[in-house]
Amino acid sequence: MADDIYVTVEQESSTTVTTVGEQGLSSTTGNVEDISNVDSTTNGLQDGSLLIYSTATSKWIAGKLLEKQEVEAGEF
Repeated sequence: MADDIYVTVEQESSTTVTTVGEQGLSSTTGNVEDISNVDSTTNGLQDGSLLIYSTATSKWIAGKLLEKQEVEAGEF
């Protein structure tokens, strides 16, 4: 059997989070049109657009119409 582990929790007024190592890719702020694997010209950027991946072009395409998605909503 594993050793017993004892934990003491005390309430503090603030929370400190310490991370070690890289936590994600760094980036700069820019426009979606400037990303090389995003096609924002085929359908144009419109309010409510999503980025939809196309295996035919190997790019993300901005669009509002979902044509190939499958949705599993369970049973009610």
